[in-house]
Amino acid sequence: MICPNCSNSNPDGAKFCNECGMPLDPSKSRAASSDPSDTARPTSEVPTASLPRVKSLRTARHAAATVAASLAEDSISEYPTESIDYAPSHAAAFPDAFEYDLPENDPLSYIPDPFDASYPSSTAPTQELPSSDSGSQRGGWNIDATLQMPVVFDDPDSGVADSEIYSAPEPGADTGTSKPRRKGLMILLAIIVLAGAIAGVTYFFELWGGIRVPNVVGMNESEALNVLQEKGFSVRSMQVKSDDTEGKVILSDPKSGDRARKGGEVVIHVATPRTIPDIVGKSEEEAKKLLSESGYENVTIQKVKSNDDEGKVLSVSPEAGTKVKGATPVTVTVAEPYTVPNVVGMDEQSAIAAVQDAGYYVSIEYDYTEGAPEGQVVSTSPEADSKYPSESTVTIRVTKSRAHELTDIMHGILYDGATAYIGGTSYYIHSVESIEYVGDDVVNFSVVGQAYTVLDGETVYGSTKTITGSAHFDASNNYTLN
Repeated sequence: MICPNCSNSNPDGAKFCNECGMPLDPSKSRAASSDPSDTARPTSEVPTASLPRVKSLRTARHAAATVAASLAEDSISEYPTESIDYAPSHAAAFPDAFEYDLPENDPLSYIPDPFDASYPSSTAPTQELPSSDSGSQRGGWNIDATLQMPVVFDDPDSGVADSEIYSAPEPGADTGTSKPRRKGLMILLAIIVLAGAIAGVTYFFELWGGIRVPNVVGMNESEALNVLQEKGFSVRSMQVKSDDTEGKVILSDPKSGDRARKGGEVVIHVATPRTIPDIVGKSEEEAKKLLSESGYENVTIQKVKSNDDEGKVLSVSPEAGTKVKGATPVTVTVAEPYTVPNVVGMDEQSAIAAVQDAGYYVSIEYDYTEGAPEGQVVSTSPEADSKYPSESTVTIRVTKSRAHELTDIMHGILYDGATAYIGGTSYYIHSVESIEYVGDDVVNFSVVGQAYTVLDGETVYGSTKTITGSAHFDASNNYTLN
């Protein structure tokens, strides 16, 4: 038997094509075998339909009826159609259609096989149909006829037709296979969310992950100890210099809100007042470090001349032990050594004043030179800027001209009205004509005077005359007049 759809050869009497599943008409097979001249109907005119997917043998007859209804919509519109009223007796008329047991009063039990033309309905007359092109008559159950099939339900009480439940899915439609997977994912997500919620709640109530450190900042030390110990922590206090109220907790470690194991240690920092440290006698660097550690940064270093070791702290203000805040100004007095001032180039009197102001006594030494300006300081001993204890003697050396010095001495010896012993004779000086330094500590002079002597208590003068001579000086400025 040849399938009009795919031309597959099927056994005689087959109702469906083995290749494509197309319903086959046995009458056409018989007609073809009796009249070879009969022209086969073109394949394009043979209606086709795909079989719906059925779930069980129980719905097989309904599926076959659905296929028949789709094939009944033939393009040959001149064929008469009629509604067939199926009776229960039809089931007996087709014993070989489907062999399976149906429950009593099942609506499917009386649906005939619409493709078998050899079994006409016993209740409805078979109408003669127009002959085909070959002149043969079409049977009453010819597939070209339009059949109105009843709607059959698997479960009459549900009101849902088998064709609605088990019809073939549209292309791209959801077949329902992803629903169990999606449902499983939703369940898994719900489990994860529930587990997270449980973990969060139990963590919040401190059933795991440690317990929270309470906030004790601002409490006094004893109160903070009680709160932390009641919570289950061990407590250690640490005194910290601060401007806050003495005894107030300013910090906890771990800080408030952090988690720590029950029985763990919490360190509380308790404020203790700042006090000026005892820095007198320490070095300047040590004093700065101690003040910084105590929180004092507004520190002024004041240097004072002293015979103590250089950089030694002599005093501090405010005094050591005074409780003051960190912003309070602190003055530290530090020893500075005495040093010889630099007076080189000054005149003699100015240099003497500067050395005395620096805390020293002064000794003068003259440096006789002929070329340098007289009365200028040329050096000191110790040298300028030398560290030297106070109330010590500093020697300054001043330039002095020998000629000027010796002539000054001679003016002090030879002057108007003076008496001088010159060359073994005593003279009364009426006037000084000249005094001149000639070098090598020798000064020449010329005066006008009279020689005199004392005889029997009476002074006897000689004649007035000009007297010339010279004075010789030693290193101590002792002299002789010749």
